[in-house]
Amino acid sequence: PTQNPDSAMPPADRMPIAAPGRVRRRWISTYPRIPTTRSRPTTSSSMSASDSDTARDAVALARAFVESEVLGVSPSPRPDERFSERRGVFVTLSSFPSDALRGCIGFPTPVLPLGEALEESARAACHDPRFPDLAPEELPHIVVEVTMLSIPRRIIASSPEAIEDFVEIGRDGLMIELMGFRGVLLPQVPVENGWDAGTFLEHLSLKAGLPRHAWRDPRAVLFSFSGTIWKEPYPGGTAEEYHG
Repeated sequence: PTQNPDSAMPPADRMPIAAPGRVRRRWISTYPRIPTTRSRPTTSSSMSASDSDTARDAVALARAFVESEVLGVSPSPRPDERFSERRGVFVTLSSFPSDALRGCIGFPTPVLPLGEALEESARAACHDPRFPDLAPEELPHIVVEVTMLSIPRRIIASSPEAIEDFVEIGRDGLMIELMGFRGVLLPQVPVENGWDAGTFLEHLSLKAGLPRHAWRDPRAVLFSFSGTIWKEPYPGGTAEEYHG
């Protein structure tokens, strides 16, 4: 993407979007066929060994796509059948060892097979419009992180105050839509910043370019989702599950 991160994004579900891996403003696309959450969803179970292998390989693939984009070479290996399922996914690039955000782009909903979504997100993260394009000399100092998302579920609460009861820090990411403004924050963001649920919702509103308490507006539409996060411990290292 090349548009200014503070300008409105046209509604295009297949377009990768920037997300605040570390609290930054960005619009997000519309969410097709999102179910509704009327009670607290259960926490997902631990990943199986095969799922863990797939997640590690997803990070390795994302790095291959990043290097391909920056160096202009063909990535290897290519995605196999494990990456054919449609999944929402974000690819985050961070400087090592400072952990400063260098790019974060992805799809909040499962509109593409995981392999395609990984490739588009990884390549786009190299050109995150909030930062200069990633340069070849930066590759040895970049850590790659992949967040694979569940399907977002709409939150329906009896009152604005009750919304906080639907948010579990460390498990949930959030999305908001209000008056054409949209924003997303990944599950790791409140953990990294030490926020409670109310603060998380306030920053979600700010992320969308809305007033801090916009999440309390009865017209606001809120969604929650979970994410499995895998991250290189150092540039090029074997990915490990990340818990913030």
